[in-house]
Amino acid sequence: MTVPRENAFDLLRLVGVVLVLVHHSWVLTGSTTNLFGTASGTDPGTLGVGIFFATSGYLVTGSWLADPSPWRFLARRALRLWPLLIVVVLGTAVVLGPLVTALPISTYLRDPATPGYVLNNVALWPLQWTLPGVLGGAAVNGSIWSLPWEAMAYGAVVLLGSTTLLRRPAAVYLLAAAAVAHLLVVGPGPAYVEQALACFTLGMAAQHACRRWVPSWWVAVGGAALWAATWGTTAASAGSVVFIGSSAFVVALRAPACVRHPTGSWDLSYGMYLTAFPIQQLAVVGLGWRSPWLVLLVALVGSAACAAVSWPLIERPALRHKPHRCGPRVRALHRRWAVPSWR
Repeated sequence: MTVPRENAFDLLRLVGVVLVLVHHSWVLTGSTTNLFGTASGTDPGTLGVGIFFATSGYLVTGSWLADPSPWRFLARRALRLWPLLIVVVLGTAVVLGPLVTALPISTYLRDPATPGYVLNNVALWPLQWTLPGVLGGAAVNGSIWSLPWEAMAYGAVVLLGSTTLLRRPAAVYLLAAAAVAHLLVVGPGPAYVEQALACFTLGMAAQHACRRWVPSWWVAVGGAALWAATWGTTAASAGSVVFIGSSAFVVALRAPACVRHPTGSWDLSYGMYLTAFPIQQLAVVGLGWRSPWLVLLVALVGSAACAAVSWPLIERPALRHKPHRCGPRVRALHRRWAVPSWR
């Protein structure tokens, strides 16, 4: 670990997934309600994914700095990303598909799009959104759009780490500044990929910065004020990313102990993220529900139940196989790159 247990990253990830579920519940039901307004330059889903990417950038950068081995790094990332993804994609195609498809089951299984859904989405490229005769041709799981970009960000960490740039704070700060500045070129409105990757770079920068100081709550207030000042301008998207980067790590490192681990030792966020969208689509397309609040409630309960099964049976057992290199040098690096205690 690159950070001590005294942090609230579990809370952050849970907030992120709830924001994503809120956004999808409103969009899929056709609601025009935008909880932040178009002037904000973002939406709840983009904020939620931004939290995921910022947290990921922080943690995986620390992982590399503590053990700069490309193969061990990629193996750890693969064990976190793919086991549950494989189960969800396979279960969607083999279990859910035959239950809800409008086609005869034999026709559904013989359609090349059915195995293609599994192979393409497990490979993360090109993503396939639909299954034959399922949900009227609507996307079965739109949440997986972020996973190829997450994998590409991991590759960037390996590249920067192999060239030693990742160990140079000035280089990482410059990269983060360039990613945020790029959003000024993109202009107003949600820019999902650009915002997510900019948040990832801010997480990388925070890994260096938080070794030297722990940000105060005033940093989060300043980030919120800056974002609010950009609303209605072409800088709103960049402002939202600055808000995420300035507030996420304040919450992670300053939140009271009583809220740091809302689900105990179980990390339900990834399981909820991967399973909520099919549940929402079944409610909206299959049952015809049009209340975003009802769809949100069902998605929260259903995805949490799925995650409560996937964490002890799939995710945690896979993570036990993460490779580690033990030795004095690695232990020294872990101490060096750990977030200092502020108590």
